Amino acid sequence: MNQHQKKESLLRNSGFQTIIGSILCIVTGLLVGYLVLLIINPEGAGNAIVAILKNFMYYPSAAAAKMYFGTTLVKSSALLMCSLSVLFAWKVGLFNIGAAGQYVIGVGACLYCGLKFGMPWYVCLIAAVVTAAIVGGISGALKAYFNVNEVISCIMLNWIGLYSVNMLLTNVKEQSTPYTKPLSSTNKSALLPNMGLDQLFSKNQFVTIGLPLAVVMAVLVWIVLEKTKFGYELKATGMNKNAAKYCGMKEKRNIILTMIIAGGLAGFGAGIFYLTGIEQWMVQQTAVPAMGFNGIAASFLGGSNPIGVIFSSYFIQHITSGGTYVDKTMYCSQISDLISAFIIYLCGFVLFFKVWLNRYLDKKDERQKQKGGRSIMLLLIQYTLIFASVLVLVALGGCFSEHGGVINIGLEGIMVIGALGGALTMKYLPAGMPAPVVILLVVVACVLCGMLFSLFLGVAAIKFNADQTLVGTALNLLAPAAAVVLVRAINTAESVDNVSSTVAYGQAKKAFIMNIGAFEFNWFMLISLLVLIASYVVLYKTKFGLRLCACGEHPQAADSVGINVYKMRYAGVLISGALGGLGGLVYITAGVSEWKFENGVAGFGFLALAVMIFGQWRPVNIGLAALLFGLFRALSNVYTGFDALVALKLPSTVYNMLPYIISLIVLIFVSGKSRAPKAEGIPYDKGQR
Repeated sequence: MNQHQKKESLLRNSGFQTIIGSILCIVTGLLVGYLVLLIINPEGAGNAIVAILKNFMYYPSAAAAKMYFGTTLVKSSALLMCSLSVLFAWKVGLFNIGAAGQYVIGVGACLYCGLKFGMPWYVCLIAAVVTAAIVGGISGALKAYFNVNEVISCIMLNWIGLYSVNMLLTNVKEQSTPYTKPLSSTNKSALLPNMGLDQLFSKNQFVTIGLPLAVVMAVLVWIVLEKTKFGYELKATGMNKNAAKYCGMKEKRNIILTMIIAGGLAGFGAGIFYLTGIEQWMVQQTAVPAMGFNGIAASFLGGSNPIGVIFSSYFIQHITSGGTYVDKTMYCSQISDLISAFIIYLCGFVLFFKVWLNRYLDKKDERQKQKGGRSIMLLLIQYTLIFASVLVLVALGGCFSEHGGVINIGLEGIMVIGALGGALTMKYLPAGMPAPVVILLVVVACVLCGMLFSLFLGVAAIKFNADQTLVGTALNLLAPAAAVVLVRAINTAESVDNVSSTVAYGQAKKAFIMNIGAFEFNWFMLISLLVLIASYVVLYKTKFGLRLCACGEHPQAADSVGINVYKMRYAGVLISGALGGLGGLVYITAGVSEWKFENGVAGFGFLALAVMIFGQWRPVNIGLAALLFGLFRALSNVYTGFDALVALKLPSTVYNMLPYIISLIVLIFVSGKSRAPKAEGIPYDKGQR
């Protein structure tokens, strides 16, 4: 084999292509971050990106640098376990977006055992693994026996897990703060042993045996998946569930076991992190920790290889921690979150890169250039209608997209961007403008923002055939980070990290409200009803709607009669973006006069997906489902006004969990009988028709 053949063989190697693709994702993500820094403040952009990359090396003292290097390693070990959780499920054809919730459950179990019962570290660690594995197994069982989409069930369990852990750990929190008691002063036996590792990092007490254990777990996962019969069966089940079944494999058992193991890995990560004593849990958290979601980035950046994710996990944690060293008078630390989210988005293009490279090698003469005072019942009705309005708009958006054949998991992110566009428009509109003009301008702004942001999904899924679930997840992570960075850049002050990510729009919001006696009527209640009627007419009574549905059912047949499948799918995604953006605006104007964008939209985009599935992708059914889900969501706002509910003495977190619990129950009964558009989620290639 000559030198040229060796070079071409290397370029065709799948592992090498994955490494090159991941490096391109990193470089492009950093360049995008640098461009954002330039836009915010060009003077310090170079120093800021260097600070992010240097992280602990920012310290001139070698001892300090070594100590903070140890801290980064500790955090990356937990991220590694979450990455392995996502990776293990992905190898079996499952998308474990529930790693975040499983991680939270693991945190609750290990801290409760350590603080409440005084258990030693190994018992606490086992408790974290077992409880997280059980939660993972629930998603697996729902998938295996009821055909409930694991993405939706995992998302619901994320929120159920968060509120459950908050409620559980309230019993072991400090009296004066919302944080749990420190293990170091309550039960030192629950802390992981250092085994002398702390001496290697300038006596960093948080460096424990959890660090090497995480690496050992990565190697074990690789051995199980690549070198055992069990791993082969799991991967075979993921490639073709029916074929595996006819070969004698127990496909349902394999699905459940996969999610149990994936959950256990996330729980192990929670244990080796919190049992170092490096952090305490805040029992008033309203958002799922980013650790589980960042695991998605590290998993795909590492090429879904257990050994590769060791390095990708460290890199993601390195730049995340590096964000704390940027000049706070110019930028906020969340810029590193923005870079991470964009890298996840780009990971969806790795498969496209491989295809392009192989075609390039097959035909070297071709060059492809691409860039690529009211009664409680009245309050209940009011909140039900406004929450139902949000769910109707967003669920209809998902309906249009999926009828065209594109799964839009990114509705949560689109809602955030639409809300951002509407909030900023309301903030800067001059006072005294007529209400109809205000409504028109704000609606146009949020619709345009939602449509533009949805193009990220459209271009990735339709033009480049990227994985739609992965891209949608990336958009959900990208949107809040981008919103916080933009709002804090606008709210410039001496120290950016002390500037709220809040946009106030109190005066303009009054244009949407009309008081009818004691009832506060929001014009979006009427707008959502009109959109619902219009959606029914468009989908079933117009050529456009019938063509869109044809593209989602049988794109090849649609193409054969002259329908441009690509254009119709783009149209579906853009309509989805418009309605999702409008839904985001409705959500933030429901009873408040300002919005803190760090809070996101509390999972309403995912609830809308559940509404869409429950409504069988039909507008009228979606409207009824939205009312049901809106009612349960409204209860968490007004339950204190009902004596019967107060008498139950349930904590408020139970009512916060209620919509997500109902979603899971509903999905169990309807997912097996639901009929989604046949071609949804399947990339269309005209050349293969």
